[in-house]
Amino acid sequence: MNIDPGSPDFALTAIVYEMGAYLDQEIPSICRLKHALWKHEGVIFHCYDIKKKVGPFSKCIDADFRDNLYESIAEAFKQSTMQIVSAVVDKKRYTEKYLNPADVYYMSVKFVLERIYGITGPETTLVFESRGKREDALVRQWVYDISAGDNYQKKNFGFECCFAKKATNVVGLQMADLACEPIIHFTHNKETERPDWKAVSSKIWRGPAGQMEGYGLKTFPK
Repeated sequence: MNIDPGSPDFALTAIVYEMGAYLDQEIPSICRLKHALWKHEGVIFHCYDIKKKVGPFSKCIDADFRDNLYESIAEAFKQSTMQIVSAVVDKKRYTEKYLNPADVYYMSVKFVLERIYGITGPETTLVFESRGKREDALVRQWVYDISAGDNYQKKNFGFECCFAKKATNVVGLQMADLACEPIIHFTHNKETERPDWKAVSSKIWRGPAGQMEGYGLKTFPK
């Protein structure tokens, strides 16, 4: 595996919504946020574009606008009914530990699906960001295999798998993208006080004692 020094981790983050709340609360909330800042809902949140201040996020050159955007996104997480599950794989340690390591994307899909099942149970609809015809077909097969019993619970998850391109402006995919970077940051700095991490962490699925690790957050390898 060739590892980009600038991208040492692979992370997959999923946002879990109850459908009624998603349609009635989550989508309108993000549309209102976008209207407040851009006067329309056509803007697509993408962490990379925000950091690089490109496209509609060129307005982030203005410090007041940038601060308002970050505060608005943090508040959207805090007010949401979502639950977050995420898998973060340290690619270097993973390839060093295993002689024939499985694909990091596959491992992350497996971890995340098992945790989604723990929240929702069977017959959940999954929406992945489309990465191309070949890649989507591969992920669809992974989901089928994992859902059919290739999981630690040995249960048929019964998940339905769908794909949507970034340009289709799916709110859930955008919120997952925004959550990913602060989660990766936390895995490297457990004492972080970053406001975006605090907002995101408040929605990570937790165990009965409030623990994230092994529930809404899976870091691998140990």
